[in-house]
Amino acid sequence: MGGKNHPHQGVLIVVSSHSALGKTGNKTGYGLSEVTHFYHIIAQHGFEVDFVSPRGAPSEMDPDSKDLDDSINR
Repeated sequence: MGGKNHPHQGVLIVVSSHSALGKTGNKTGYGLSEVTHFYHIIAQHGFEVDFVSPRGAPSEMDPDSKDLDDSINR
């Protein structure tokens, strides 16, 4: 890991691998803008970024957070 401005530093973003709210069946997951806005800033500063989830499980975006009117989310 490491970017052009920070050759020995990287950022690890941990996203939820939880995709349902208990036994309700309601979908959940990571918040899109919580990830994209943070990523956008740190990537601009030259950090390399890795994404992980607990235990390496697949992750899903919370469908309620899908705001494609936000240019950074797009």
